[in-house]
Amino acid sequence: MSAKVTLATARPSAFGAAMRPPQRKNKNEELERVRQNALLEAANFQDTWHLEDSELTRQLRRLHASWLCYNQGNECLKVLCHFMTSVPTSIAGNWQALAGQLGLTNMQMMSITQKQSYVTLDSVQLVIRTYSQNTNSNLYQIVKSLQTLKRFDALQKLKEPFQQLVEGVKLLVESDKANFIYEKINPGVDEADSQTMVTEANDCQFLIAPKNYQKDIKLLLPMSLHNLVGSRMTTETVWNAQPQRRIIQQEVLVTRQNTSNETMLQPTAPRPISPKRKVNVFLTFASDGEAAARRIARIMRTAVQDRPEFGVLILDENAEKVLSNPEILINQLFPQFHFICPILTEGYLKAINSPLIDESDAQLEMRSALDSLDAFYAKFIHNLMMNEYTENGCRNQRFRCIIPKVEDNALRTIVDQMRKPGCLNPTLRAWAYEKDLESFLRRLIGLY
Repeated sequence: MSAKVTLATARPSAFGAAMRPPQRKNKNEELERVRQNALLEAANFQDTWHLEDSELTRQLRRLHASWLCYNQGNECLKVLCHFMTSVPTSIAGNWQALAGQLGLTNMQMMSITQKQSYVTLDSVQLVIRTYSQNTNSNLYQIVKSLQTLKRFDALQKLKEPFQQLVEGVKLLVESDKANFIYEKINPGVDEADSQTMVTEANDCQFLIAPKNYQKDIKLLLPMSLHNLVGSRMTTETVWNAQPQRRIIQQEVLVTRQNTSNETMLQPTAPRPISPKRKVNVFLTFASDGEAAARRIARIMRTAVQDRPEFGVLILDENAEKVLSNPEILINQLFPQFHFICPILTEGYLKAINSPLIDESDAQLEMRSALDSLDAFYAKFIHNLMMNEYTENGCRNQRFRCIIPKVEDNALRTIVDQMRKPGCLNPTLRAWAYEKDLESFLRRLIGLY
């Protein structure tokens, strides 16, 4: 009985304890002081950068953004890359947001994203170099973009490197003016923004930029990020290029005829080959497969009896068109071909499994692209193949490889390399020998 009374009397006390408001813990005075100081410092720093009459702000308005691509701006670029690249693309204030603030197009940002798949260049580096090609780009515009994105953490660390950059440029201008050119500022900029120069000798109508900066930046940038004048490219373009012939552009694409699963499971008679049906093929190969690719392309482009000719694209045969903006053009043309046919050679297998290109090899990279476009972009095209294979639920619908005619020892080397674990990826498992090319081509037509 006493136990029951104890329980009955205990309930109200427990209920009352639950209803009482929780006691607030004592704040750590030291942490609160640090927090208040940090907030005050951030507020003061933000106000300082917003001041139009700030000395550093006026100096940055007079310096061209291309200084970040030279030794004088290495520290600034390092800090900028550290803060902007560390932010994931799913969070606001990342490198893509900075690119948008600086006026880069969606195609340029897509090219930068694709470039990361095979070249170890920081995305922020590519953004700054692309922006620096413009004659009116200046360092203050980068500061203004970071302010808009509320990246005051990056601005706080950039303040000292920017001051060092301004002082370094002052010394260079005073010592030897022959190393510099002066680019006209944008006529749309308010004249009040250009009343103060880095030195009194400079005309307020001009920006201070390194000599030949446009030429130097183009050597550091992939061709897809070069500024173009009058470039016309449409996504509705299928290339049917013959050697030394004019490139034919067709406005209407050949659409794929999707077959239902029920029809695919039932054995049916082979479809007759229509002379009007035409299949477009994109050949990709390494340098050691160029002769075989041209030999195969010549056979494909020739109609035989009831087999119609194929439309074949080889990048080197269209270098004049491709060099204007290769990566963006390949991205646009890649999904328009019925089949992508890699020429499997020893060099091709090594190329798609080669390590990433280092930034220090930028000039060598550009020379290689000019020597052979197909060999240079073999890995890039293979990355597009892997992306499509993944997006299609790991189904290979368009990739058909060809093993060319080679000597027995070379063929044995190719086969042995294909058998190595991890060397032959799923996109290269459907292949045929060149000796069976005619039968192979008829099967391709039968799929459409």
